[in-house]
Amino acid sequence: MSLRYVYFNIDDKKQSRITIQLWQDEQLLGAIFLRRDSNLPDDPDPHTPCWQVAGIDVLEQFRRQGYGTKLYEEAARQAQKQGLTLCSDTVGDMATPALAFWEKQVQHRRAYWEVPGPPEREGHNYDYGRFVLKTPLPPTLSGAGEQKYDLPARVKARQGEKVNAKDYREIFEISEQWGEVAHWKDWDWYLLRDVPISELEYSTLEEYEAAAETDPEEEAWENIDRVNEIIRILQAGEVRWPVILDRDCGVLDGYHRISASNELGMKTIDVLYPVRKKPSV
Repeated sequence: MSLRYVYFNIDDKKQSRITIQLWQDEQLLGAIFLRRDSNLPDDPDPHTPCWQVAGIDVLEQFRRQGYGTKLYEEAARQAQKQGLTLCSDTVGDMATPALAFWEKQVQHRRAYWEVPGPPEREGHNYDYGRFVLKTPLPPTLSGAGEQKYDLPARVKARQGEKVNAKDYREIFEISEQWGEVAHWKDWDWYLLRDVPISELEYSTLEEYEAAAETDPEEEAWENIDRVNEIIRILQAGEVRWPVILDRDCGVLDGYHRISASNELGMKTIDVLYPVRKKPSV
């Protein structure tokens, strides 16, 4: 017996609703219903562009067999093809099983909580909040079979988005000019989002200082001041610069950004890594 998906309105952008059905041979197992535009109240702050789950239903005799998760995974894959991610319905309209699914995604760091309005009003807007899947998508949304992140393998496979290095000129020019950064124009650069900080070498400033054999009495205050400055920038919601890696996933620039992110309890950070340019003919 084989599983297959049937799609309705998935390529017709004039249609505001999308349906994906899951079949096993000639038997319908369930369906997921999506809004092409996410349903959030009017709000001046930008929010993550996504397809929003309006509902999901698996026939009663097929529940608790993983088919609901398969529908979520397929919806997320189709959204990703459109350059989007998948988000939940607003929490005030979500059924209990759906809420449990999304809370599990947050627990496994595959999704995050997003609420309209400034952080200090989160409690007031809770019923309008939603869960959003992180990108790039994880291999599975099931608890079983969760795979290790494996940053070197992702870099080797050139995962992420190829970017125009000139868009990051400012960060390259103020970075210490050594390694690939010294000749940053000679490389192609890829942006990989939401990399677990634990995957990076010297994930705390103390580890970095020990490895660099710096004199803690002489330089600690400079490092602390720089970390505190970045903490203020992050708390103000200003642009977060990515960490710059070399081809072996070593950190070329960004130790203070890593430390500041750790201090704020952040678990992931964006990184830039280089790929050798093909010689021009």
